[in-house]
Amino acid sequence: MLKDFENKAPTREQLLAAEKELELLKQQRNRELKTNEGYEREAVSALRDAHYEIKTAIRRRQNEGQKDRKEITDKFEIMMCPSTELLEKKKFLLDCKHIHMNEFPGTSKINFKVKTGYGENAKEIKSISTLYVDNYMRLEAYIVPNDKPKNRWTLAIVGNSKLISLMKDKHNSYGHCFNTEDANIETEIKHDAEELDLVNYYQNNRHKILRDFIEEHQELVPKYEAAVKATDNPEWERLYLEAEKKYYETGYHRGTEQPEYAEICKKLEALKTPEEKEAEKEAANRQKKFYFPMKLVGYGKDEEEAWGDAVEGFSSDPGIMDEFEEADEDMED
Repeated sequence: MLKDFENKAPTREQLLAAEKELELLKQQRNRELKTNEGYEREAVSALRDAHYEIKTAIRRRQNEGQKDRKEITDKFEIMMCPSTELLEKKKFLLDCKHIHMNEFPGTSKINFKVKTGYGENAKEIKSISTLYVDNYMRLEAYIVPNDKPKNRWTLAIVGNSKLISLMKDKHNSYGHCFNTEDANIETEIKHDAEELDLVNYYQNNRHKILRDFIEEHQELVPKYEAAVKATDNPEWERLYLEAEKKYYETGYHRGTEQPEYAEICKKLEALKTPEEKEAEKEAANRQKKFYFPMKLVGYGKDEEEAWGDAVEGFSSDPGIMDEFEEADEDMED
């Protein structure tokens, strides 16, 4: 989980500089390794489980018979650089602000149901006890019948957490002997032949049930509240809107056609300073310089004749643009 940030969020300028530094580092590694494998995804997404990805990459290299670990080492350096740590903090803060801004259900709004059967045969099951409750999560205990031949009863915990997307263990699996509505936590604890035995088990062991999950939630709550407080300012309002805009552009099918996207763009435009608007106009009219490395092939009795053939062939059919590199400086007027 994110390290404590003492109620102080990084500035937009710091985050933009970190993103630029990280992108330059990735480009440098790509040029050195002459491969794009593993670098397409954003570093922050890859950072969610860095060790898992590294182990997977090592196994893949071993399976392919490649013993060179240089690429894996370089990738680890990128993922652990200071800029990546700063962007990890950005992601956590934006996730918290997203939850806060979208008013995901808190305990006061949770009204989930547990049922057995389907359609007209569906029957709602009542909770036997509340396992845990606070302002962000509620967990209820249920005993439901199942299809097992011997242990015909199941002790299940069902609930809803506003912070579930921030937690490592979601406790939300499939294939249960019950159905739920408006719940994002579903887990089976124990099966038994007698319903009363499960009731006794629950009463005697309730302090152990989902203990690690509840402790993780309790540790997360103050971090979430601190993140909400730290991002309650115009600068982070803009960062949040920029993240939402990117989501509609890259993670939502035909997202730019949605009315929400237009509203986000409108809000972002209103937050820009006059200096930024003027700089955007200048940038839009500025000519940039690009380098296009390529190889021309020509045929002839000597190099001059082959060169002429290559130039003529390229002029008539240049083909599809392949690699290019943008120059650091713009074209001079």
